[in-house]
Order: sequence, then structure tokens, then C-alpha cells
Amino acid sequence: MKKILLISVIAIFLASCTTIAFETPVPKDTETINTFPKELIGTYFDGGKDTLIITENSFAYGRPDSTIFYMSEKLENGKVELKKFDEYFILNKKSDKDEIWGIIPFKINNGAIEVFFANLDTKKNELQAEGDTTEVKTEVIIEQLKKITSVKYVNKENTDGKDYIVNPTNDELRKLLDEGYFVKVLDFHRIK
Repeated sequence: MKKILLISVIAIFLASCTTIAFETPVPKDTETINTFPKELIGTYFDGGKDTLIITENSFAYGRPDSTIFYMSEKLENGKVELKKFDEYFILNKKSDKDEIWGIIPFKINNGAIEVFFANLDTKKNELQAEGDTTEVKTEVIIEQLKKITSVKYVNKENTDGKDYIVNPTNDELRKLLDEGYFVKVLDFHRIK
């Protein structure tokens, strides 16, 4: 029962958040890596109950005490692509519903994998925490985002959430990563 409740909460959160999506896999003009590098292959634990298993050409993320993973994917050009960018690896996943891509940047730090997520609501909260007592509106964040890269707006079908689609150059992608549009959401520590 707890598991069903947790999945429902996650689904509602993801459906109502304001996210950044991408027109194409990023970074641009960078070769796709067809297998995970050897230093990434292994089993990781996030300190809660979730496990990340990385094999040569696939990954699975979820609960070790269940046969159902939240996410399980195989690297495949045009669907799930891995690219290297500065200190980051960028996992690009094409949406099943349309032609946009979601990305999951991650990097290795002291043997752990740090995972980042783009959520404009988090950026709003960050600005709010800087001491401004007025509510930071999404439009303010989008105007800041437009100073970095071009932005298209798309309503998520059947949800309260919104996607802002970008098509950044590599320099613009670097700014998005450096300026807090992606926040660290998980740390995975190797157990095997």
C-alpha cells in the first residue's frame, strides 16, 4: 500500500511541475556513447530504498525488494542516448508521446553518481529563498531562461504541468547546468 501511495505522489508531482524539455538530444554535435563506460557499470544505492543498476548498455532504477523498477531502459539511438559533456554524462530520453527529449545529467563525484533534474519550480523556490518576500512567478523564470536560450511553451496533455522546450547550443547548455536550472536530486553510492 505504501508503494502505491508513493508512486501516486510522484506521478502527481511530475504531472504538475514545470519542466524543461529539449528539441534534440544534447549536447549537440557530440557523439552518442553506445555503451556505458566501465567506471559506471555496477550496482548503486541511494541511501533510501532505491537501487540503480548499470550494465554495459542498459540501466534500471527502482526498489531492490521488488521485481518492478520505476525505470528500465536500454541505450538505443533515436530513443535513449548517452553523451558526455564536460564533467557530466547526459542521458537523453525521447518522449513516447511526441518528438521532445527529456535529459538526466549526472556526474561522478568521489565514486558516487550525482543525478540532476530540470524543474523550473525548483528554480522559483531558489529565487524565493534569496529573501524576496513576493512570490516568484514562472514568467520571471522563463524570461531569465530566454536570456540564455530560445524557449517554446507547450501544455502537457491531461495535466496541470507545463513544458518549456529549448534547443540550446553547447554554451547555452553549460549555462543551464551552471546557473541552477538543474538541481541535484539523488546521490547513488556503489555497492557492487
